[in-house]
Amino acid sequence: MIEKFQNFMEEVRQKVEERLNEEVLIKSSQKNNGVVLYGLEIHTTGSNCFPIFYMEKWFEEYLQGEEVEDIVSAVVNDYLKSKYEREIKIDSLRVFAAIKDKIVYRLVNTELNREMLKDVPYQPVLNLAKIYFVEVSDITGIKSTFCKVSNELLNTWGISQEEMFTVAEANTPKLYPVDIFPMNEILKSLWRENWSDDAQPFVDYLADINGGMAMYVMSNTHKLFGASVICYENTLKQVAEQFESDLIILPSSVHEVILLPKKHYKEGYDTFVEMVKEVNKEQVVLEERLADNIYIYHRETKSLEMVS
Repeated sequence: MIEKFQNFMEEVRQKVEERLNEEVLIKSSQKNNGVVLYGLEIHTTGSNCFPIFYMEKWFEEYLQGEEVEDIVSAVVNDYLKSKYEREIKIDSLRVFAAIKDKIVYRLVNTELNREMLKDVPYQPVLNLAKIYFVEVSDITGIKSTFCKVSNELLNTWGISQEEMFTVAEANTPKLYPVDIFPMNEILKSLWRENWSDDAQPFVDYLADINGGMAMYVMSNTHKLFGASVICYENTLKQVAEQFESDLIILPSSVHEVILLPKKHYKEGYDTFVEMVKEVNKEQVVLEERLADNIYIYHRETKSLEMVS
């Protein structure tokens, strides 16, 4: 299958190159948790912005009977439609003052992203890491894309890591406000409309073993990389005070966490840790896994602890 994918990419590459009369290369790109995607990088004449069009989704369509010529046409059309707005984005990214209000952070697993972290500024959070992105709207102002902040881009801005960290700490809660949603039967019946599927196995499991005790999903209002909300200043403190309890935090995915007031759960943590590991292995795609452990927020000391 690997050889078939490689042959498919090469055939598409040659045909796209012929259609556009631009150099087209096959490139790999490392995503979250070490996931590697392959795509066509189109070198536009007179530009230093080289977009990559990932081939995995097109290969799936090819295996299902889609003609190569139709795939080539789709890639070319996507390239031409986005060409103008791509130039706008890359120009604005070079000027820190132009994008400083759009720098945000996400939480990822440190060990699974060790190679990627060599090339980007990051802040450790126990066994996790905050990495940084610039949110850039398209020319319609409706759809957003994200550019990962690399060490090279940071140097272009001419600012320190600490300055960028401070800016992102202010921006992220503002652009991605925290949202906490109680778990109940209505929520479960509407789950696919409201939250990531990754959390559902955790909900089912906890409901079975705890008879419906208090559980909450915490994310951001966009439900996109919402696990980062556990780093928002005073958020866990305020939640713990509201519940009058320490908090058990289950990392269901990079998009959300599940909160359990510890006062309702008298058993040890081993069951929760094993459950997180099992669900990650069986239910959560690798790119969206956050951690194979749980976290405890201690209300009295206002501290976060990892339990594995």
